[in-house]
Amino acid sequence: MKRVGYHSYDFVYGGRSYQCHLAPMGQPRTQGWVAVINDISELKELDRIKTEVVRMVSHDLKNPIQSASFYIDTLRDDLEDRAEIAVLTENVDKVEKQLKKMTRIITGVLDIERMRRGVKLSEECDLEAIIQTAVHDWQDVAREKGIVLRVILPRSCPVSPAIPASLNGRCPI
Repeated sequence: MKRVGYHSYDFVYGGRSYQCHLAPMGQPRTQGWVAVINDISELKELDRIKTEVVRMVSHDLKNPIQSASFYIDTLRDDLEDRAEIAVLTENVDKVEKQLKKMTRIITGVLDIERMRRGVKLSEECDLEAIIQTAVHDWQDVAREKGIVLRVILPRSCPVSPAIPASLNGRCPI
């Protein structure tokens, strides 16, 4: 930002971010300068977190939408083929499941705001169960594309503190 005689810039010193505003003093001839320096480290960190959340939410919403779209296409094919009611019901259930995932993601974004206000939301999550559920969720899509999904986990998969919504609501413990 620059106005006539006015300067503003950001800088880092000692691992902290600062913003400096400089303005001339005196009219018509400059007799000195006044500087105001603000520590903007927390604002920079909040901006970084916001960017990361937007990236994660966009990615996490895209997956269930793609999966739901896949099952809708499958439903259309099943209707054309006059598939059995059980197959149709299963595919409707899968679409519903993907829509619930999107709801959990949105809830997760709201939970992040609650955390920002100091409300503790994390709990211990079973990573093995989360991984197995993710593989199960994508098994049909992978099979349709000729991809084999396989999970190889250590004998003892750790339990990790996490925000349930950030793991698509999968905290079975």
